[in-house]
Amino acid sequence: MRIAVPKERIPDECRVALVPEGVRALCGAGHEVIVEAGAGEGSGIDDESFTDAGARICDSLAELYEQSDLVVKVKQPVAEEWALLREGQTLFAFLLAATRPEMTQALLDRRIIGICYEQVRQPGGTAPILAPMSQIAGKLAVLIGGQYLKSTEGGPGVLIASVPDVEPPHVLILGGGIVGQSAAAMALGIGAAVTIVEARGERAAELASAFPAATVSLSTPDAIRSALPNADLLINAVMWDPVERPRLVTRDMLRQMKRGAVIVDVGCDAGGAIETCELRTLSDPVYEVDGILHHCVPNMPASVPRTATFALSAAVLPYVQLMAHKGVAEAIKSDAALASGVCFFRGVLTNERIAGAQGLEYMPLGEAIIALEEAD
Repeated sequence: MRIAVPKERIPDECRVALVPEGVRALCGAGHEVIVEAGAGEGSGIDDESFTDAGARICDSLAELYEQSDLVVKVKQPVAEEWALLREGQTLFAFLLAATRPEMTQALLDRRIIGICYEQVRQPGGTAPILAPMSQIAGKLAVLIGGQYLKSTEGGPGVLIASVPDVEPPHVLILGGGIVGQSAAAMALGIGAAVTIVEARGERAAELASAFPAATVSLSTPDAIRSALPNADLLINAVMWDPVERPRLVTRDMLRQMKRGAVIVDVGCDAGGAIETCELRTLSDPVYEVDGILHHCVPNMPASVPRTATFALSAAVLPYVQLMAHKGVAEAIKSDAALASGVCFFRGVLTNERIAGAQGLEYMPLGEAIIALEEAD
């Protein structure tokens, strides 16, 4: 199989989907890996490291797409890449298509197979590719929030750590999944007072047991409202569902927060959980609404690209190897986790959440495969 690793084109995105060790494993198994020139530079990986591992370096993005069967990326393709995709090709990346209708239509029109990292789920619901990025993002949320609580950054001058004889800072975390758990561990580790608001009763009980020093509440509008006045830092760790979930924090609710408090919206790429969220970039990450500083960057782990790249590559590689070994179609049929990530299948939308967010029709993957096989 011919596998392409393009350079990322989202602003400030410096990660790369595969590292040389992964390339070496693929090339050693007889596959061809084509890496765009400079793809690894932001993560401290030069082109020579890729060529030493067996990759071919390509200077032309168009040529890279033209010559590949499987495109492995970090983030969703930008508009200049849409037209380079061709029917039958497979795209493997964080696509987060629910809030990107133009990209959704482009991927359907190109009749590719689009597999979303964030949708890949193992039996039991664990997200093997999303998880390491979520762990990094949770830790970063505390560090970034602490940075903007400093007076030099426009904050109230609060240290995001405990100091003897001083009331500890208060961190409110919405959502107790991997991001929320990682953020809680980080905040508690430096002495902050932590409140976690979690919607699932069983998960809330697990968090209460894991973090006895934290306050864990079931998520209700009243629970969030009552926690807001004490929060120096609010971390949103919830992936908002535009079809099923109301907003967790409305603009009106900002009035209950301390002036100078900070919101870090880790789930902002899905949009909407916090009404005042506006997507920003790592080079221009913050803005103020009603005296509350907002940090809403959809690719936070890209600020630590070296760490994030190696963690992501380790999670992605087994699935790339599976598709390279068996072919994409057979890999999807044989691996339920990989199949769960398929959101686009040769012109058919196979993800209900994306369809619901955009008012589109969808077809379950199994039905889509049968229908297309019969049509062929």
